[in-house]
Amino acid sequence: MKNKVIETLKTLGLTEYESKAYVSIVGLGISSAREIHENSGVPLGRIYSVLKSLADKGFIDVQEGNPAFYSSSDPSMILNSFRMGINKDIDDSIKYLGDLHFDTKPISPFWTIRSEWSIKNRLKSLILNANKEIIFIVEDFNTFRWAQKDVVKAKKRLNIEIYADNKSDFEGTGLRVSEYSESWRKFTREFDLKLEEIGDRRPGFSGQAMKDKLVMIIDESTAFAIYSTEDEVFGTVIMMPALVYMLKVNIKFLEDDVT
Repeated sequence: MKNKVIETLKTLGLTEYESKAYVSIVGLGISSAREIHENSGVPLGRIYSVLKSLADKGFIDVQEGNPAFYSSSDPSMILNSFRMGINKDIDDSIKYLGDLHFDTKPISPFWTIRSEWSIKNRLKSLILNANKEIIFIVEDFNTFRWAQKDVVKAKKRLNIEIYADNKSDFEGTGLRVSEYSESWRKFTREFDLKLEEIGDRRPGFSGQAMKDKLVMIIDESTAFAIYSTEDEVFGTVIMMPALVYMLKVNIKFLEDDVT
């Protein structure tokens, strides 16, 4: 827990040495620089400059003398004041960025994300912001695992439907999964053959074969498709409600044959 607190203090703008010294002062009570140095592990050659910086930032009080002694007021009061300041800064930033966003040109209904980190963040965001339901078509369970924890949490408030090639992959997840039937597999095989005939033109295509990983349909308004080549993974966001609704209808049409 101590290490976690130190990391939190660093997010408030303290250095690692300042964070360690502050935690020691709170634990020791009124203490000398040497005592703080020994307890915190901050080098003796740095302890005085670290303590001065903490005092300048309002984290500690100094009782002048020879030696000087250092103490901290109620940590909850200090940290709450910082939290209120940070919350205000965040609120101001949200308002500014929101106004800035509305002044920009509309986003394309199709756009592609090219890094795994960005794709994972988009998955999380889409799940957190869904209002009613999410439908998953899972071709690759390892890709679904990127979102698994968020899906398990979301099933308490959303209708979650999952269709997968292999239901056994989901054992132990606590999620209800429907496995593709033969008619579903036939449909996807024929669809893949059509793509091969016309040439796959999904964003990011560069002459390499594409492999589907996962498709999400969120609230009949947005879809998110993840696919890859041998070298790279892509995520395409589709914000075209009519097309997304048609995709959902096709899935429901095949649903009767899914087991």
